[in-house]
Amino acid sequence: MKQLILPKDYSGEEIYTLPKEDSHYLLHVQRKEIGYSLNLLDIDNNRYQGKLVKIEDNRCILKLSKILNDTGDNRKIILFQSIPKGKKIDLMIRQAVETGVSIVVPIMADHSIPTFKEAGDRKKKKERWNKIVKEASQQSGTNNITILDDLKTLKEALDGLSMPHTGLYFHQVPLKNRALHQLLHSSEKTIVLVIGPEGGLSKREVDLLDSYNFSPVLLGKNILRAETATTFSLGAVQMILNEQDEWTLK
Repeated sequence: MKQLILPKDYSGEEIYTLPKEDSHYLLHVQRKEIGYSLNLLDIDNNRYQGKLVKIEDNRCILKLSKILNDTGDNRKIILFQSIPKGKKIDLMIRQAVETGVSIVVPIMADHSIPTFKEAGDRKKKKERWNKIVKEASQQSGTNNITILDDLKTLKEALDGLSMPHTGLYFHQVPLKNRALHQLLHSSEKTIVLVIGPEGGLSKREVDLLDSYNFSPVLLGKNILRAETATTFSLGAVQMILNEQDEWTLK
């Protein structure tokens, strides 16, 4: 575990008692003792150095000091991830957190096969996904907690974009001859990525994305599984952005 995510009720206290679940994890899974130091992150992405100073009723009491955040890179990646079959979305959300995605919007796409229809099912799914976000944030040591949005249609997600952005959708068919480097070279600070489910994006969805000025990116000649497409796409974009100061276009 690289860091611990503080609960929503944390409001900057210097001395803070962790909830039972987090205390159990530190004491009985990680087997930490008094004097243990750890990094923490709150829901506003403030960073803290913590020290376990007391154990009371199987609860960890920490002394926290705030750390000055690194404000170097203010780029934001928003992922519109179409719902695939089964539980593959769990892995996709985890990968999105690990690669530094700021916001994940689950999309009920034309080719999605939903395994939940009632509002109660959706609530349970989101609770599960938020738990995955927390676990992945703690394990990866990310500087920013990924926000998990509600399940939406593609049209609803597109209409909800209010900030200037560069929009890209990853597709299995070559549609335009522009390289990913070209598309990211002069991109906005916010980059929105759209990835389809098994079967890819439908023609209706491609036409919709084109009408919102999104640019297509070819996934390659090989047929990729939905979860592979997510890893491939996020890795390609992040690598190009991370090395942007090291390359120039011809």
